Amino acid sequence: LTSKDELPRNCKSTKEVLETVIEINENNTPLPEDTVIVSCDVSKMYPNVDVEEALSSVERRLQTNPSPLGLSPATIVSGLRICMRCNCVQFKDKFYLPNRGVAQGACHACDFSDIWMGDITQKHLDTCPVDTLHFSLYRDDGLDFMSGDEEKKEALKNHLNNLHPNLTWTVECAKETGYLDLWLMIENGRIEWRNYRKAPPIYVGPDSCHDPAVTGAIVKGVGHRGRINSSKDEYFEDFIEDTA
Repeated sequence: LTSKDELPRNCKSTKEVLETVIEINENNTPLPEDTVIVSCDVSKMYPNVDVEEALSSVERRLQTNPSPLGLSPATIVSGLRICMRCNCVQFKDKFYLPNRGVAQGACHACDFSDIWMGDITQKHLDTCPVDTLHFSLYRDDGLDFMSGDEEKKEALKNHLNNLHPNLTWTVECAKETGYLDLWLMIENGRIEWRNYRKAPPIYVGPDSCHDPAVTGAIVKGVGHRGRINSSKDEYFEDFIEDTA
């Protein structure tokens, strides 16, 4: 239910974000001088998910994605409703029963929220009063590119914040910004990117009990990610120097 066919604007990785960026560079450059990167974040998404709306969305999608076990959509949704409503949480010596939204950490929380946000995203695409290049969403973090004056930016912000009464979006428009582990920049009519991290990474130490194949693959894996996340050689060289 969370495949690209069902949720075409949901991104599952940096790779998918870069595929969108590369497609924009191939088909829409040079970008207008007033093009900006739009980063938008849903404030406190999980506790604000409308569970009944999301359950209805799951049931609707199950009509065209039948269970391989032969369970009816109604049966699956009934079981899922129990999981959502009886999701007891222990904190220290007390037990809590969430009375709204989705509890973070539950195995079904991410996919369930993605399905609900997929409907919100589609509503945004169908009703947005401002032309943009390509809106995409990773969980509660949105990304888009647009050109226009402050009035259009404000119109986009107001539109997002009126998509659903449960949701509040923080929207920022800038020439460069961080998104996932990418630092995106508008340079010379194109979108460039380099590595970005909010905090220093923690890798497996040399005295770890992991298989040597695991520890030996760290350098290769980090280097590969650094190369992919750098649109220019100079950005990759900076990443290597910083990582070393």
